[in-house]
Amino acid sequence: MAGRFRSALCSGVMLLTLGSAGAVAQPAAAQSQAVPTPRTPDGKPDLNGVISQVVTNPKIFDEESEIGSNNVPARNGRMANFENDNGLNRLAIRNRPQYKPEFWDTVRSNEWNGNQIDPEPHCMPAGVPRLGTPVQIIQKNNFMVMVYAGVTAVGSPRIFFIDGRPHDKEQASQEGWNGASVGHWEGDTLVIETIGFTDESWLSKSGYFHGYQMKVTERLTRTGNDLRIETTVEDPEHFTQPWVMYPRTIRYSTDPNASWEEPLPCDDRDVREMVGHNRGGGGQRDPGPRRLFGMVVPGTGPE
Repeated sequence: MAGRFRSALCSGVMLLTLGSAGAVAQPAAAQSQAVPTPRTPDGKPDLNGVISQVVTNPKIFDEESEIGSNNVPARNGRMANFENDNGLNRLAIRNRPQYKPEFWDTVRSNEWNGNQIDPEPHCMPAGVPRLGTPVQIIQKNNFMVMVYAGVTAVGSPRIFFIDGRPHDKEQASQEGWNGASVGHWEGDTLVIETIGFTDESWLSKSGYFHGYQMKVTERLTRTGNDLRIETTVEDPEHFTQPWVMYPRTIRYSTDPNASWEEPLPCDDRDVREMVGHNRGGGGQRDPGPRRLFGMVVPGTGPE
């Protein structure tokens, strides 16, 4: 869909403009970090910086961790098959939230009706943790700012204290898309705990919803120029167990002039073009020729 395609293109441009580091995802071991971990005057790891690349990406197929890919070329390189083919790969990811039995029908319904009800392609905020990894981190004595790129991340920086204070109950009661975050240090790892979410956001495109009781815990550990992010999602109302997401490692740019491109604003132009439920990979019947970006495209069945 237009919103998602534009987001992917903008993210690619952002990575290509960040310093001299390559933007192609690669195993963390491919570039050993010989540089020391920078530290702030108080001895804590310095997390300030602009991100130049994703070193490990949970969407790249990894046989050992049984991760399916949802970022591969579609059949014959045609955009008409992008949603279907990548939907199949998305469903191959085995690490997914484990819902209580009574909620799986809701997940299936969300997936089937995703074109109409998924908030992200309709220009609503992605929310935490769907925002993904930041493009820049600003760290001061007792607070931090995390900046994100992407169509539905525009104007949604996360700003929170990292001095170990408890959550502000009033802030948490506002039930925002990014929730209310606070951080504390456990050795060289910054632990960020976020509560107070609206229940309107989704965890991913696959219809994974959550409730008001969701809590997201992120553990950020910097080693040299690499930052490892480990995320755990808890929702005791809907999950049978916490969802431990695949860890991600991102790399800081060493270019002192590195910056990132602001993405284009989201334009919810797809609503008037939607004619079916097809989200890809759900076993739906090929809808045949239809409109895409104002143009008639062929069906997406076998070729």
